[in-house]
Amino acid sequence: MLRSHAVLPRGFTLIELLITLLIASMLLTLSMAGYGRFIERGQRQSAQSVLVELVAQIQQLRANRPNGVLTETLDPKRLITQPLEGYRLSVLPNPIGAATEFFVVAEPTASGRQAGKGALTLTHIGQGCWHKNQDRVTSAVCDAASTVW
Repeated sequence: MLRSHAVLPRGFTLIELLITLLIASMLLTLSMAGYGRFIERGQRQSAQSVLVELVAQIQQLRANRPNGVLTETLDPKRLITQPLEGYRLSVLPNPIGAATEFFVVAEPTASGRQAGKGALTLTHIGQGCWHKNQDRVTSAVCDAASTVW
């Protein structure tokens, strides 16, 4: 006696595979945008941490001086313990303050992820400012377009 065997479909159809690929690619695209913002925020917080460390190191150097005035040019890279990628650090005197007043600046490099996102400043008394969309700054004064941190 012959039996007929029904052929059962095995695997996926081309349409099912294409729909699965489409959904996966849409999810990946959405997650990459969020991940990029997460990385940028992390780099900015790292720069803020380095600025705090830099001000603390400079304050310690000033404490060892008789009048608190630093006469030598400071190299920020020699004062910090952790490297900072994507930013250029500088120490500037306060143009309208006393000789002991200064502020530190982290300006985004042109080729870094933070380019166009704004510079960070921190004064000698601890006032931090994020100058949004302003990559070059000459003053630590926070304006209306800036965010205090």
